[in-house]
Parts: sequence; structure tokens; C-alpha cells
Amino acid sequence: MRRLLKIVGGGVLVLAAVFVALVIHANWAISRTETRAPGDGAPGRMLTIAGHQWHVLTKNDPRRDPTGAPILLVHGFIVAGAETFQPWASTQLGDRSLILPDLLGYGHSQRIPVSGPWYSLRSYANGLAEMLDRLGVAQVDIVGHSYGGAVAAEFALDHPDRVRRIVFMDAGIYYAPSGTFDGIVQLPLGIGRAAAWHAFGAGPWGINTLACKRRGCRWGELARVAGTTDTLRAMMRSHRTFIQSDPLIPRIPLLRKPAMVIWGDNDRVIPLSDGKRLARETGARLVVIKGGRHMPSLWAAKEVGKDIREFLRQNQR
Repeated sequence: MRRLLKIVGGGVLVLAAVFVALVIHANWAISRTETRAPGDGAPGRMLTIAGHQWHVLTKNDPRRDPTGAPILLVHGFIVAGAETFQPWASTQLGDRSLILPDLLGYGHSQRIPVSGPWYSLRSYANGLAEMLDRLGVAQVDIVGHSYGGAVAAEFALDHPDRVRRIVFMDAGIYYAPSGTFDGIVQLPLGIGRAAAWHAFGAGPWGINTLACKRRGCRWGELARVAGTTDTLRAMMRSHRTFIQSDPLIPRIPLLRKPAMVIWGDNDRVIPLSDGKRLARETGARLVVIKGGRHMPSLWAAKEVGKDIREFLRQNQR
């Protein structure tokens, strides 16, 4: 029995040592690799919005879209920001004028590593409105993916005159995770930082690293902007969907814009049942992408592009 206890105890010590080593390594890697300035290599413009630096990329002249309004694409909760829409948007929606912002804290936009109202849905919606003012754009067709779907809904409700049509892609409006992982990333002693870096930052098993291994994208570079990991933790404290969407949910049936809901039937992040509810409450057309995952524009690029183009064409002037 004593021998068994020694073996078990030894195994626990080894696991603890490995865990500590992983935490130390992750925090060392964060300090070593998160050194880029947000605007380094930015392909678009840096605008001061509500006192903070936002990055926005435009394709064609958004003031002269042939249909009367450009397409505004709002990305989800992922460090790369609007880069997640490239090159899909340029190839599949390229006949339209496009506005691709990096929301505050993402992409080439400024990092704020402390939680605050700047990461709320309403703040993002107001920021987009100010950005459109700066670009000289009065009205848009808006496409929102994941958390960006909640931002798009808030924008359409708060600024209805600025939205012509709206497309939701696997939108995070009703999504309410258990909060377990959200709690883990807030743990002290560098544990939470290590978890956030591995899951959403530049960690070797994170979404940015794995996605770019398959697609050769720049997501990993944007995860190395200074302050990214701490900013992710701050955003998860202040604007994760299950916190910020609560005041939004009762207002969803008040949306009065023509809408389409696109959803991957194999979405393991937000279930298709949420898409069906969203379509029902907004009177939207529901398009289900067979085999599509959480980012259907990546898994069925041509199909999703065609559906969006046809839907938005119905409202051309």
C-alpha cells in the first residue's frame, strides 16, 4: 500500500511540475513574442474612434457602391479580427464595396488590457457608427459573424437608419456557455494568462496557429501584438456574449430589417437551434450549410458568398 501511495504521489508531483513548467513557458512566450505594435503592417487606415485607435480596411470606394450602400463585415471573437474574412470577402463579394473594421482589441486595432465599457456591445455599435461617419458612409448592408452577429444586431437596433439589410452568420446572440473556461482564464499566478494564450492567442495549439497551418493566413502575426493575451482576458471579463447579450435578447424581435441567417449544421460552438430561433424571431430566411462549421464562409466559401450576394441584391436601388 505504501508503495502504491508513493507511486501515486510521485505521479502527482510529476504532473504538477509539468503544469508549472507549461504555465511558466507560456508566460515567458507572451513576454517574448507579444512585441508588435498594433499598426505594424496594417493594410488599411487607423482612425481615432472615441479616443481609441481602430483599424479599418476598405475595398473599392464605399461612398460609391453601385447598389447605394457598401457591405460592412463585423468579425467575431478572434484576435485576427477582419483578417478572418480574407480572402473570402474579396473574392466572393468583390463586386461590392466592402468595409472591414477591426473592432477595438482585435486585428490591427488598439489593445486595452483592462476591462471596461469600451468592450460592450453598445460601445462597439457606436464605434461603428462613428467610423462610418469618418468614411462618409450613410447606410450599409451589414454582415455579422459569431460575436460580430451580436454587434451587428445592436448596431441595427441602435442605428436603424444606417442599416439596409442584415446577414447573421452563426451569430452569438443566445449563446450562453457555462463560464468554466471564462473562469479559468481569470485565474491568478499566470495560469489564466497561459490558458488564454494557448486557446486564443499565439499558443501552439490555439485557433490562430492551427488555422494558419492549414490556410497560410496572418492570424498568428496579429496574435503577437503587444498586450493581446491580457486584452483577451479583459474582453472575456467585460463583453463575452453571455454577459453582454442579455439586454439584447429581448430586443431581437424588434429588428425590422430584411434579414438572412446562415448557419453551419456542424457548428460545435453555437448550435443550429440558435440559428433557427434567430430566424424565427426576426422573420429571416434561414440557410443551413451542410457540413459547415462555425465559420461557414471558410468551409463553403462559394456557397455562402452566392447566398449573401443574392440576398443583398434584392434590395439594390
